[in-house]
Amino acid sequence: MAINMPVDLSNAKDFEQVGAQFPEVPEGWYLFACEDVSLSDNPPGVRLKMTAERSTVPTAVGMVHGEPVPSADNMGWKRERFAKAFGLIKPEHIGQRVSPDWEECIGRRIVGKVESRKKDGKTFQNITEAYAPTDTKAAPALRAMAGIAPAPSANGTPAAAPAPAMAAAGNLDDI
Repeated sequence: MAINMPVDLSNAKDFEQVGAQFPEVPEGWYLFACEDVSLSDNPPGVRLKMTAERSTVPTAVGMVHGEPVPSADNMGWKRERFAKAFGLIKPEHIGQRVSPDWEECIGRRIVGKVESRKKDGKTFQNITEAYAPTDTKAAPALRAMAGIAPAPSANGTPAAAPAPAMAAAGNLDDI
């Protein structure tokens, strides 16, 4: 017995790229776990394959996002952002050129904000903010993902209640 299922290649341009793209994930904040790091030709650099463990978008938990980290000279800011978030660089590296092993990202987590943009009729998604889960800048996103009210402001103003139905509600200590 044959088991047939259609595969639509009508819009494919290059066989090497077939199946290489990840599905779009909704815009929002995520706690990502890095599953794999691979070399990338387009753009040259590395590609981080990450799974959403928590999110401010309930339906996005478990989705996979592929994030390019280009090696181009003008993309140093992006390499720095991800190297810092994944703990590949340390404060003692300031003033030096370092070559971290990007495979050390595997098994580590980051908090990231996914945003979309359109260009030439295509949708591109990127992580526009990335932090180590222990970074104080990640705390508001982690609180929202866990359904916990934001911390009071420095002047003591009470925080607003969290939005209902946040994904993976739970204690921040679980992260």
